[in-house]
Amino acid sequence: MKHFKEKCKCKQRCSPQVAMPKVIKTSKQKLGVSFLARAFLGFIIACFSLWNSSCKAWQDESPSTADTEFRFVNVLPQSGVNFEHFNGRTGKYFLVETIASGFATFDYDQDGWIDLYLLNGDFVAGFDYPDAVRKEWETKPPKSRLFRNVGNFKFVDVTASSGLDHVGLSVGVTVADVNNDGYPEVFVCNHGTNQLFWNRGDGTFEVDQSNCRDDFVRSAGGASFLDINNDSNLDLFVANYIKFDITKKIVRTIFGVEASAGPLDYPPDGDSLFLNRGDGIFTNISSSSGVMDAPKTGMGTIAFDFDQNGYQDIFVCNDSMMNQLFLNQGNQTFSEESILSGVAYNYAGATMASMGVDCGDYDNDGELDLVISNFEKEMPVLYRGQGTGLFDDVSVISGLGIANRFIKWGIALSDLNNDSYLDLYIACGHLIDTANRLDDTTNFASKNMLLMGTPERRFIDKTEASGPGLQEIEVSRGVCVDDFDNDGLLDVVVLNANSQPSILRNETPIQNHWIRIKTIGTESNRDGLGALITVRFAGNKRIAGVFSSRGYQSYYGRDNHFGLGNHSGPVDVEIVWPSGVSRVYHNLSVDRIHTLYE
Repeated sequence: MKHFKEKCKCKQRCSPQVAMPKVIKTSKQKLGVSFLARAFLGFIIACFSLWNSSCKAWQDESPSTADTEFRFVNVLPQSGVNFEHFNGRTGKYFLVETIASGFATFDYDQDGWIDLYLLNGDFVAGFDYPDAVRKEWETKPPKSRLFRNVGNFKFVDVTASSGLDHVGLSVGVTVADVNNDGYPEVFVCNHGTNQLFWNRGDGTFEVDQSNCRDDFVRSAGGASFLDINNDSNLDLFVANYIKFDITKKIVRTIFGVEASAGPLDYPPDGDSLFLNRGDGIFTNISSSSGVMDAPKTGMGTIAFDFDQNGYQDIFVCNDSMMNQLFLNQGNQTFSEESILSGVAYNYAGATMASMGVDCGDYDNDGELDLVISNFEKEMPVLYRGQGTGLFDDVSVISGLGIANRFIKWGIALSDLNNDSYLDLYIACGHLIDTANRLDDTTNFASKNMLLMGTPERRFIDKTEASGPGLQEIEVSRGVCVDDFDNDGLLDVVVLNANSQPSILRNETPIQNHWIRIKTIGTESNRDGLGALITVRFAGNKRIAGVFSSRGYQSYYGRDNHFGLGNHSGPVDVEIVWPSGVSRVYHNLSVDRIHTLYE
C-alpha cells in the first residue's frame, strides 16, 4: 500500500486566510570555522568557562515573578488511563528490561487535544519464565496503549481500534508527520524489530512491514526524525544501544548482592540512518553517512542545527561512553565532532551514563543549551551553548549538584510556572530492587525532582514545595511535558517501570502569561522540524527549537510553549525555517495558541 499521499501543489498546503508577513531570505551557509580555530576556541572556552559564566553581566529585564511555588496533583485515578507497565520482569535485571521505557504525547487525530501513547515491554526472548508468570501475562498481553484525550483530563483507551496495539519490548518512540499530510506517524524502537506506523488520518494506523528496520535483532535506544538534506522529506535516525546476548552469562554481585550487568559488558552497536526518498520508501544510508563508524551505547537523541550552517545535526547520549555530536556536512554525510564541540565528556573529562537529553535556552542568551540526565553520584550535565556548535559544561555553577543522588532518566527543560525561565523536571529510579543494600544513600524507588530556573541562571530544588504529585515514590523512566487541558500551564506525565503512570496536573496558582506556537512548514517539512523560534517582548527574547524527540527516548512538545511572566502582550515572533526562510509575525496576542505558516 502506498502511504505517501500526493503532495499539495499549492505552496501553502492548506494556507490560512491571513496576510502573510514579509519574507526575508537568509543564507543557507554561514561562515565556517576552521579545524584549528575551532580547537583553539574550544580550549579557551574550557579554560575560562567558570569565570565567563559567573562574571557575565546579564542584561535580561524579564518582568517575571521567578519565586512562584509549584503545585502538581496526580489525577490518574479519575483520568481513565488504566495502564500498567511491564518491562520483562525476569528478576535478572537484563539491560533491555531495566532501560524501558520512554513514551509519546501528541495529537494523533488533530482535534486540538494532546493524546497519550504509553510504551510497554514484553517477555525477554530466551529467558525461561516460571509458569505462573507466563500464564498471568499471556492472558493479558502487555501491549503498548493509546489513550485519546477527550478534555478535562479524561482519556479513552482507543488502542484496539487505532492499530497501535503494539506488542514488543519497546524502549523508545518518536513522532512526526512523515508524509506531510497533516497527520503524525509513529516510530517505535524495540529490543527486536522496530516498527513504523502510518497515520491514515481517520484515527487508525497501519504498520509498515518493510521500512526502517534491520534483518537481525537489535537493541534500539532513542530515535529522531529530521530532514538531513532540506528536501522537505523527513529522514530517520535511530540510536542503537548494545549487542545484547542473553546466552552471555554475566553474573555480577556487589557485597554479596546481585547487581545488573553494565553496558560495557556487551559490545556497543552502530547507529542507523534512513533516507526518505519521498515516495514512502526509506533507504538505509547508515554506512555511507558515517553514523555507524564508531559504535557506541546510544540512548536519548535530539536533532537540531547546532553549528548553524543550515543543516540538521544529531546529538546522541551514550551510556558509559563518550557522547556523540554528528555534524551534517550537507552531502548526506556526517562528521563526529563531540570532542571539539565540548559535549563528549563532562567538565572533568569523564564519561557519564548519559540517558536522556533536552534542549533549550536556559540562560536566555539566544543560544540553545543541552541538558543530560545520568547515573547516581553524577549530577545532570548542562552544556551551555556558545554559538556555532561550541559548548561548555556549566553544571556546577548552575546548581545541578543538588540532583546527583539518584539515577536519572527522563528529563524536561520547560517553563512550568510561565515565569519565562526554564525549569527542570527529572525522573528518578534505580535499576535493581536491592539498591539500598548496595548503597544506603539511595533507593530503588524515589521521588522525582523539580528544579526551578531563576534570573540568576541557577536552578533551585523545589521538589518538596511542588504539591502531592512530587511526593510519590516510584521507579520512573520516561517523562513528557505538555498542556493536556489547554489551560496554559504545562502538565507532566511520567511512565513508571512495572507500575501505573503518574499524570500530574499543573495547578500552580500563578497569574503569569504565556504563548504557544505551532509551526506548519510549506517549503520545509510540514512539522517545521529544525525551525528556530524567537519570541520578543518588553525588551527580552526567548528562543526554542522544534524537535522530534526529547527527554529519555520520548516525544513531547509538538507546540513550543513560552512563559512570559507578567507581560500581557502583544509579542513579536520570528521563525527561521529549515528552508532558510525567515518570517516575522507581529503583535500576536498572549495566552493563546498560534498556528504560524512558513
